[in-house]
Amino acid sequence: MSGLCGREVEQLDLLWLQTEVGERNRLITDVVKSIGRGAHRSDGLAPTLTTNSKIYDFRYHRLLTPPDLLALHGFNLDTVVFPSQLKRSFYSLLAGNAMSVPCIGAVLTAVLLTCNLREQFGLHLTPSPSVGNLQNGEAESESDSGDSNGSTEPGGFSQEVRDKWPTISHAGSGVSPKDLEGLLRQPPGTVLSFSPA
Repeated sequence: MSGLCGREVEQLDLLWLQTEVGERNRLITDVVKSIGRGAHRSDGLAPTLTTNSKIYDFRYHRLLTPPDLLALHGFNLDTVVFPSQLKRSFYSLLAGNAMSVPCIGAVLTAVLLTCNLREQFGLHLTPSPSVGNLQNGEAESESDSGDSNGSTEPGGFSQEVRDKWPTISHAGSGVSPKDLEGLLRQPPGTVLSFSPA
């Protein structure tokens, strides 16, 4: 097997024999780490990437390529250029140091909301309309939108911003600014969990 040393091939053989037959085609492992460290998954999800990861996918019977590793983080491979003069290890190092793209979007959204950068740079993040307002086809009333004086403080978006609501996207985080503001108001130590929409 290309790119694997003898110890890594033996480790793959042992892992194959230890895994139940029905789970073998979903098995993914990091061959750099020993079997005892638990760097394998039989649910089809990749283990945590590190700078020296060599992820082997039993479904395709091959090591994941650097583009595969970057795709695990959510990078759009149509926009990433891989110059041929750089070695595979360089791209693996980048993938091991990368942060997931949706996480970056959520962090940037939080920074914009907490540091008041949206007003400073003229960025207007808009709230999601409530379900009742969508069903009635009405705009949010002044009584349930916070201040009626055009404020853009958390919880009180200006009418101009509310009117533009469907035209602005939210950095791919899947969390509306109003929801994020509510989460940020939680007392310190509150455990927050996110689930995909």
